[in-house]
Amino acid sequence: PPTPGGYAPRTAAIPRRCKVHRRLPDTLVIDVVERLARLNEERYGSEGRHFTSLDIIRDPLPRADVIFCRDCLVHLKNRQALAALRNFHRSQSTYLLATTFTGMHPNKDAPLGGWRPLNLEHAPFDFGPPLRLISEADSVEDPRFTDKSLGLRPLRPSQPAA
Repeated sequence: PPTPGGYAPRTAAIPRRCKVHRRLPDTLVIDVVERLARLNEERYGSEGRHFTSLDIIRDPLPRADVIFCRDCLVHLKNRQALAALRNFHRSQSTYLLATTFTGMHPNKDAPLGGWRPLNLEHAPFDFGPPLRLISEADSVEDPRFTDKSLGLRPLRPSQPAA
């Protein structure tokens, strides 16, 4: 079901099957709104691109090379965001590319149906610095949030070199 206020957080899992070097990897787009996922599957679904509805907090997620979670966790209460992050870990996916803010924003809970900036480096998330940071400053309308970024973080410890 959608969150209060009708916002539908989205996340995408890119499964581990990448067979052809010049082709994009298979993509599974997950939306909390079942009707929207069904409509997108009808309109945009194809071989290698599928849309489905899952609850990123509770439902088992497929293992993926990268979970792309943009503008989603910022709409959840901290306990819900932490539960989603635990579920991402349970998927045994390799990396998480998620919205984060780099400024000194207190990670307070979002108001019902609202959002707030989250810094995944700070409590209660404590991820530490990302491997890579992609600025999204050009995509924000409010100059107070030009620190919006996508942070790439490992979800699994790297395998020791052979």
